[in-house]
Amino acid sequence: MSGERKRSIKLRIPFIGSKPDNSKSKAATLPNEILLQIFRGVERLRMDCTEVGRRPNDHVRSLPLVCRMWFDAGQTVLYELVEFPTVSSVFKFHRTLVRTPRLCKLVRTLILPGRLGKRCPEKLHKTMIQIVGLVSDNLEELHVATDVMQTSPEDAARMVLPIPVGAHPNLTSLELFSTSHALTALPNFVQLGLSNLQSLAFHGFALRWERSFPYPILPHLTSISFVSCHLSSSIISVISAHPNLKKITWRKTAVTPFIELVGVSDIVMAYQGTITHLDLDRLNEDLGWLKRASGLQHLVISYGLFSTLLDVQSYPPDLRTLVIRVPIFYTPEMSHFESFATSGIQNHLDQLTIDVCKHHTKLLQHKEQLTTLLNGGTMRFLVDDSRACRCMAPVIAFTGDLLHPVAKYGWSVPFLAAAALDQAQMDGHLAAGAALLGSFEQSTDPLAGWMSSQPDSTSLTSLSIPGTHDSLTWNVTGIVAAFTRTQDISLFKQLDGGVRFIDLRIGEVNGMVNLYHGSVRLDETAQLGDIFWGLYRWLDAHSTETVVVSVKVDNGTSTASLQQTVYDLVTGPDVRDYWVQSAALPTLGEARHKAVLLRRFAFDQLQSITPIGIDASLGWSDNNAAFSIVYGPNSETIYIEDFYNVEGTDVAAAVASKYAALSANLDLATGGQFPDQLFLSYASGYSGINVNPASLAQGSGGVQGVNSMAISYLAGKRGARFGVVLFDFFGSDSRLAPAVLSQEVDVTASPTGVATPSSTSTGSHGGGYGSNAATSSISLPYPISVSLIAVAALSLLSF
Repeated sequence: MSGERKRSIKLRIPFIGSKPDNSKSKAATLPNEILLQIFRGVERLRMDCTEVGRRPNDHVRSLPLVCRMWFDAGQTVLYELVEFPTVSSVFKFHRTLVRTPRLCKLVRTLILPGRLGKRCPEKLHKTMIQIVGLVSDNLEELHVATDVMQTSPEDAARMVLPIPVGAHPNLTSLELFSTSHALTALPNFVQLGLSNLQSLAFHGFALRWERSFPYPILPHLTSISFVSCHLSSSIISVISAHPNLKKITWRKTAVTPFIELVGVSDIVMAYQGTITHLDLDRLNEDLGWLKRASGLQHLVISYGLFSTLLDVQSYPPDLRTLVIRVPIFYTPEMSHFESFATSGIQNHLDQLTIDVCKHHTKLLQHKEQLTTLLNGGTMRFLVDDSRACRCMAPVIAFTGDLLHPVAKYGWSVPFLAAAALDQAQMDGHLAAGAALLGSFEQSTDPLAGWMSSQPDSTSLTSLSIPGTHDSLTWNVTGIVAAFTRTQDISLFKQLDGGVRFIDLRIGEVNGMVNLYHGSVRLDETAQLGDIFWGLYRWLDAHSTETVVVSVKVDNGTSTASLQQTVYDLVTGPDVRDYWVQSAALPTLGEARHKAVLLRRFAFDQLQSITPIGIDASLGWSDNNAAFSIVYGPNSETIYIEDFYNVEGTDVAAAVASKYAALSANLDLATGGQFPDQLFLSYASGYSGINVNPASLAQGSGGVQGVNSMAISYLAGKRGARFGVVLFDFFGSDSRLAPAVLSQEVDVTASPTGVATPSSTSTGSHGGGYGSNAATSSISLPYPISVSLIAVAALSLLSF
């Protein structure tokens, strides 16, 4: 911790000794009421100017030391909101309250630290309970990370709240944080003495309530918030039973339909005419119910919902204020606002606000144009970029393992998003990995967000997922390209085109984990971390999506240092929230805006770690047309076809051999015998030195390739579950992803794609192989046998 921060901690509770004596100061004549207002204004300014990566100016905390008259007012304001940057400061504050009881009456808001994902030490927990008890008479707001403790294997977990049982007459706002995915029983807040609660917020919980007895009602509850939560359907009944509810926040939250499919619409419609404020980011429900939500006057929605509501014309009839929250990675389309301006909706609004980070330069360039377009009539339009940075700014930031709120007021953001990834770091990683990642651009392709239409409860095993084999080989050049290169477009373009399973091959050199295909290093600068940061950039722009990332050690062995590097890359504090941190396959809701690791190597040389990712390291059978691997805590199975060195001395025979293996595994996936298991079917391969990957995938000499035959198969079973289907030269045929996703495709059409066909393998940026691309098409400046080149290339590769 920096010296600057330590000084601010000391100034956090500094006023125990004698008061400063400066009675001759003119400031001493200011009335105490005026001083209170001045100090509160300065403190609010301090909070509002907090930005990600910038520490607040805590010199304002020394203002009460100016003179004796300023002391009492300053102490009053600084104790109104107390937060704890370190665990030791909790114990220090407790000692201060015990020695100076008069300070207990000053505390209005308390933000307690928590070790998210770790058990709170018993001594710390008891001390926090004692602090809450000491300040309970005047405490109005409490924000705390809670432990979740499993009471018994058959029971739901329970929250361990640092709140003593007893009267808390003025506590009206309670905000709870957790990282537990365990099903947790909703606490009995009335029993805890919190019957006066008016605002209740949950972040990161899986909640349920026992139906065997009614939930005690909080008679004064007017606002409830769920962020990154999973709720049982019984919780909806609990919420709907509170008579005075007026405001609902519902972000990244889904209902687990144990009995019936319910959601936020059921709550709003149960309070027909009562709910006045609604804050939503996305919904998997039909939005038509909003048109019937009478009484709803204030609506906060994400930009994605704004464009959807325009299509269905489902705005509430009594709506007066609309706020559109725009993440920095979205650039709103002017056509949406033009449609809004001509829809007549604005005639009913008092104000439309676009809530945008002040660093969103792309949107702010259109500020004047939007203002001209939307400021007609009686509605007031404004672009609100006056607050602090909200690119990805969280309510909380991390200091080690500690929960430390840095900017509680002014905006709301997704729970536990790590503090905004450093932009300089991001730029550096994207530059280093550009030869493999390509250039990031905001895509308008509908396939870039195809998962957004799937419910959060969807299992990944029930999806059909387009994938690519050896996903980073698009830019390989030279004599080995004919058998090394298996893709023709960059990773970013693959993802934009619908790919959600990527195949990375790695090797370690001088302590660095680089990207390979066999023994061929794909780029001299790119490292595995650069590719992962590229994924984070793409996921930030497509928060409804998830990507399964298969990682295999292709060059060298899986050393302890390599394993440690990969483990650190997916569990580091700044990036761990971009990865599913479990060894089981998650639901889509659990995986959105995250990557899922599938390891073809073990963490067997690392000690005292909790392995994450799907472990496919044991039992992967080389060059096998049909095998299975058991993985995870529930002993689930992956059924795999990875027959890559196929039979046949010409293209027709090789394609027939490969297609037989591919279609057999797809038959098993679509047969319904194993509906809850994962299937991986590789449409990739080659045949010795005779048929290279391009010829097998795309065909040659009038012979149809595996990709076209796969499209016909997929179209013939449209609507079936195929599992993951991995292709070579994905960019050469734009029908591949739609066929996997059971969209309508023309199986008689000639392949067309984003890649530029080429008859050589030496293009600089991944020109695809044309229909005549075969081994003999390699152009060399010196006379070397093509067959010898193929042998040399194959000796370097591992498919």
